[in-house]
This record gives sequence, structure tokens and C-alpha cells, in this order.
Amino acid sequence: MRLPKIVFNLLILLALIGGLILGGCSSAPLKPLARDYTLDNFQEAGRWPNQDPVLLLSTMQLFYSTGRTQQGVRYFHSLSETYPDRALLKVCEGTLMAKMAYDVSLLKRIGWVNDALKKLDEAEKDGSVETLYLKGLVESELPGFLFGRASAAITDLNSVLLRQKELPFEATRGLHSALARAYATLGDEEKSKTHLKIAGLSSLDGPHLLSNNRVTSFLSNASITSEDGYRFVKPQVIEIANKLWVIQGYDFANMIAWETSEGVVLVDTGTTIPSAQKAKAALRGVTQKPIHTIIITHSHWDHVGGISVFMEPTTKVIASALFEQELQVVNEAPLPFKYIFGKHTKKEPYAFKPDHLVRKTEEISIGGLQLRLIPVSGGETADALIIYEGQNQIAVVGDILMPYFGAPWASEGSPENLLKTIGVLRELDAKDLIHGHDPLTRYFNRNALPGLEKAIEETIKKTKEMTSQGLTAAEILRNLKLPEVLKREPHAVLSFLVMREGLIQRVARENVGYWSADGEGIDPVTLDEMALAVDLVGGQTASAFIMAGENLMNRGDTILAARISRLGTLRYPENAKIKEIYLSALERLRDKNHLVNPFKFMIYSEMGKKELKPIKETNH
Repeated sequence: MRLPKIVFNLLILLALIGGLILGGCSSAPLKPLARDYTLDNFQEAGRWPNQDPVLLLSTMQLFYSTGRTQQGVRYFHSLSETYPDRALLKVCEGTLMAKMAYDVSLLKRIGWVNDALKKLDEAEKDGSVETLYLKGLVESELPGFLFGRASAAITDLNSVLLRQKELPFEATRGLHSALARAYATLGDEEKSKTHLKIAGLSSLDGPHLLSNNRVTSFLSNASITSEDGYRFVKPQVIEIANKLWVIQGYDFANMIAWETSEGVVLVDTGTTIPSAQKAKAALRGVTQKPIHTIIITHSHWDHVGGISVFMEPTTKVIASALFEQELQVVNEAPLPFKYIFGKHTKKEPYAFKPDHLVRKTEEISIGGLQLRLIPVSGGETADALIIYEGQNQIAVVGDILMPYFGAPWASEGSPENLLKTIGVLRELDAKDLIHGHDPLTRYFNRNALPGLEKAIEETIKKTKEMTSQGLTAAEILRNLKLPEVLKREPHAVLSFLVMREGLIQRVARENVGYWSADGEGIDPVTLDEMALAVDLVGGQTASAFIMAGENLMNRGDTILAARISRLGTLRYPENAKIKEIYLSALERLRDKNHLVNPFKFMIYSEMGKKELKPIKETNH
């Protein structure tokens, strides 16, 4: 039950007074022990001119989620001085200033937040929806009796709701969770619960910005549950051209459907029977024509798993000539993570034979629809198939540009083949590329291809050189600079940043054996054995794991905190504090990766057994 507003405000005031007596929290933050190569690269790219707002917002999110907020304030302050005409930089600075308020000495804290709000108010004058969005988020997290910004937050956030299509990202969850917090501050429980439900959340996850309780910030519309797995977007059917639909959000992967005079041409079929059934029901909402042909872009779990749902007596299936070869890789590969596809993923091997195999580029005609089928060995699988529709200049490309270069848990993928495939795409010169997953369609577009091609080529070359010198993948990730060509190719920057880690890891492992220069792989030890050794160093006490975990968390070394506390849970499984540190580290890693690395977000969600429910439909 929520405390009466006057009591709640009194408790906050007492906490502030208590902080003053105890000296507040104004000491300088501890310096991280490890470099965060993801944050380093986003920072470097953000310094270049003409950068995408999503890149800057992602960089801000990385600073906050890694506990390096003070560093982020300095970074964006420097950028806003370099580019004074970019209001978004000042907004990012003001947002991070507000979020680090607890780290400011108590006597200066309220003034510090007011200074942050002043920056937000000044930046709002540029009229962009991004600045208004961030301003509303910050206002919603402030205690009402000190700042009185909850009503302003509601006004700002509702304005953004009306202008959502102007945002370069989906923000339904972020907007409604912030509205829920603002209404809760005003004491309107009914409206708060309504917006919380739309956001897919069961509760507000932190009190306010002046407390030492971080407010996590899952802002995207993605969801993850043990039942259904991960969804990039909410369920919807989008008509992108006349009688051409993208069916997304019902499954891990998208499906694409053309309606022709002879029936529906469907591209891919989803992962599981339940998800495919929901997608088919959605398809039947726009066309009742029979499924004439199914074209498989490649034989991964999330593209072939629902095929039986869409098969009808006369349906024909088309795939690459290398389909069966790749399907064998899929059937033999482990599937160690359950939260990716959900619990309904098929456990027995996939087995079906396409009616037609494509060995070389060919043209087909179905009910007036002209398609060109182009087999390639893309970056993810050897059996990739590009489907080009010339009338609308649209290429359906499956996962040829998937930034992990094959499933990270399987032995597949080829960076060199991806370069060849990008060459095919550039020669094709399609106006739009429709991928198997929504974020790829959004960021791996035709404008990104020239710069991406050059950046990948340079990174492959330099990674090979560094592995030949004995450097490990971990060392290359931290020391290899971003390709200079990206400074002249702003459309490719964000897509390359997302792809960089998978590219380096895949190339490094292609060029070394199972013994690495740092001794990894020689006489392997288990996690349990490593836990025993680390426990010995700590004096065989749970308190050593607790002290190390807390210290690492305070430094912003979240991955090290997760690793050390995981070892601690193996040695002291009943110790609640070690488990708390471990789960807190995993939560920060979820927060860090939910925008920039969805696969890591999925894995850390499963490790912590944490779900993020789908957003609900809204009339806005």
C-alpha cells in the first residue's frame, strides 16, 4: 500500500537530513578497473560531426547503466561546447546531471538538479521531440514536493505521445512508464496504474533521482518472457507497399507476405507453432487468399520453425540449394539459452524438403508478382537467399547482415562472405532492404552499405594482423580503433558499432586454435574449480566475495562484479548478499545492453530470471 503523500514527503525530508548528518555521498567515484570497450567506441563516434541522435542517446544510456554518469556529464558538456547548435547534447548533459544527483554533496544537491533542469528547459526551445522526451523523463523522476515538475512532465510526455512518429526509435514503454511515475508523484494512483499497464510493468522500479536507488530505464518496446522468448517490437502488420506486408512482433523474426492473384507468397515462417499461429491469424486479418508459396531466406530456428502452420495442400516451398547443409548445422548446434525463442521451441530436429532449390540467380512469376531470387553466402549462414521485387525496388534479405555473424553459440558465419554479399546488394541498388528483424531494417539500410563495407574490410584485415601478433579477442576489442572511414560515412556508424564485437570475435576465432596466447584453453578448468581457487585467495569467507562485488559495482565494473559474485554463489549458494550483488550486476548489464546488444540482454535476462512484459495496445 502506498504511503499518504504527506508521510512520503516527510520520509524523504528525513532521509535528506540524515544524509547531511552522515556527510552525504559527495566523495569522488572510484575509478573503474576495466575499460568498457562498448562505451569507449560509442564515445569516440559521438565526437564526430553529424552523428545520429540514436547514437548519442545510446551513449548517454551506456554512461548511466554502467555507473559512469559523472564521466558522461563531462563528455556531453565538452561536446555541447564543440557543437553549441546541437540542443540534444545539452539535453543529454542535463539528463545525466539529474541522474547523478545523489553523488553530489547534500548542500549542493538541489541546486545541482535545478542547474540540470535549466539546461533541459533551454534545450527544449529547439522544438525537437527528442529533447522534449528526455526532459519529460527527468521531470517524472523528481520528488514532487521539492521541484513540482510532475505536471510539467505529464504535459511534455503527452506532447511526445502525439508526435511519436517523429522519434527515430520506438518509445511507448519509456513514455508510459514515465507517465506512471509522474501520476504517482501527484497521487493519482488510477492513472499511474493505467500507464504502468500499458508499459508492461508491474511496479515502479525506483523512488526518485535524489535517492541511492537507481531507476532502471528499459525504454525500448522490446519484451522478453520465458514463455514466448524475445520480441523486438509489439505485434503488428505493416503494409509497406501495395499488398505487401511485414508481420512483426508475433515472433522473434519477421515474416513478409505479398498478395498475388494466385495466392500469398510468404517469406519465412517464424520459430514456434504458437507464434506462427498468431502471425497467421494476423495475416488473415489483411488477406484470405491461400498460401501459394513459402520462400525461406535461410534455415535458422526462427525462420523455419513455424512452417507446418502455413503449409496448405498446394503450398510450394523454395529455398537455397545449400538449405539442407545449413539445416544440419542448426540441428547439430546446441541451443543453450531458452529465453531467446521461448519454451515452445522445437526440441526434435527440423526435417522437411523444399520443393525447389535455388542454385543460381533466377526469376520467378507468381500471380503477376515478379521476383528475382539471388542465393548468397551471407554473414550469418551459407544458405542465404535475397528476394528482390523490382516494381517497388524492395529486397527482402533475411539475416544476411545480422551483426553476430551467425548464432553466437554455433560454429557458422563468415565475415568475408558478408563483404561479397554487401557487394551484391550495392549492385542491386534496392531502394529498401527488409530484414528478418526490425532493428536491422531500421539501421542496416542502403545508405549504410558503402561505409559499412569499407569499415568491415578494414576491421577484418587489422583483426587478422593482431591475432597473428598473439593478441586475444578481448585485447583486440579494447585496442583496435574505429575505422577512420566512418568519420565520412555517418549513416554506417551506428550499424558498425552494433556489429563490431561480433565481427572481431568471429574473425579472431577463425584465425586461432583452441590454445590462445594468454594461456586460455590450455588445461581448462571449470567454474566450480575457479570458484574454489578465488575463495582461497579471499580467505575462504563469503565476506570477501561481498566486499569485492560491492567495490566493483561502485567502480562501474559491472561485468567483473557479475563474474566474481557468480563464483561466490557457487561457493556460498545460501548467502543472500552475494546473490543480491550478482542479480544487481545482471540487472545493470540488462540495462546497458537492451538498446545496443539485444542478444546480451536476452542472456543476462535468462541468467537473472528476469522478464520484461510486452507493452499493451494504446489509442495514442
